[in-house]
Amino acid sequence: MNRPMMVLLVDGPSGISPLWPAPRDETQKKIKIRHLNGYEHFELTGSQVEIDGVQTPIYRWRRRTYIAE
Repeated sequence: MNRPMMVLLVDGPSGISPLWPAPRDETQKKIKIRHLNGYEHFELTGSQVEIDGVQTPIYRWRRRTYIAE
């Protein structure tokens, strides 16, 4: 069984798993994740780390935005 490609999220808030499914578009430089009452924004660093023998892209947390009501 193939595991989905993952990315590593760093410096994000607690409650978000540091391993996250990679975006469908591998050229996507930003990831937006809904979390609690807002969105956490991560940007691709250009660096990778080896996890379980797989080179894994690193996305760093940049900011939080809130959901408008």
